Amino acid sequence: DPSGRGWLIDVVGLPPQPRFAHITVTADSVARQCNFNVSG
Repeated sequence: DPSGRGWLIDVVGLPPQPRFAHITVTADSVARQCNFNVSG
């Protein structure tokens, strides 16, 4: 989906938010943690 991918790319382009960027280079465990942060 272009939407999901686009949001991921956007996140990576955000230098002030290293946590989001981690989601792209992380595994399932890290991605889950990052997702939690986004939700909160």
